[in-house]
Amino acid sequence: MNKPFIILCTITCIATCFTIGWTQNMGNDSDFRAFLDQLMDDIFMPIMSRGIRVNNQQRAMLLGYALKKQAGDLGESEADKTRMNRLKENVRAMLSEISTDNRLWSIADEAFRGRHDNEVLRLCDGSFKWSPIFTSPADSTLEEEGGVVAGEDREIKPSRLLKKVDPVYPELARLSRIQGVVVLKVRVNEEGIVEKAEIVKSDHSLFNDPALEAVKQWKYEVLFINGKPTPAVFEVSVAFELN
Repeated sequence: MNKPFIILCTITCIATCFTIGWTQNMGNDSDFRAFLDQLMDDIFMPIMSRGIRVNNQQRAMLLGYALKKQAGDLGESEADKTRMNRLKENVRAMLSEISTDNRLWSIADEAFRGRHDNEVLRLCDGSFKWSPIFTSPADSTLEEEGGVVAGEDREIKPSRLLKKVDPVYPELARLSRIQGVVVLKVRVNEEGIVEKAEIVKSDHSLFNDPALEAVKQWKYEVLFINGKPTPAVFEVSVAFELN
């Protein structure tokens, strides 16, 4: 059997068990689940693929640093602060579950305040990749660019889909038997072409890029309002299911 494939499967099994150990008691908090998925995919998997074994104190540092990066992508609204505080409390509760070492949250909090930046970057081979799992609602610009927008007072349904491109199933998700749905907000221009798309909700970060790449190639029947071709903004769903 191909050696790289064996290594990949081994890492995937370790990562899956590791994630289950962290997520079994976290309830239905979608922010926390997305946070852990992102941490596993972008941080812990690359570290483990280099043969590095991470101890609990290093985990705490990585968690705190990830919280800092997430907080940097938010605004100052009360809603943003509430979501961030809830995320921090979940991380704190998780650290208390994986170890009786009371210093772990202190280490994570220090990393959140920037006191372990060098150690984290050294552990991550000089680069800490992080995409925000949620951003301030003010970051969404699709509605500001014009077009008919679906809302509570006006339901705009997508026109008939003329061209649909299926997304590429991520190999890591396939090996891990991960399935899910990505909900996107799209802006279709006067010609029925998808000009922009952004993630609204995702069951797993592995599906985000393939969903975006696929939807941006879709084409709809032109929407006419009052006899004129009209751009529109609406939501679509992309499902990733294993046969």
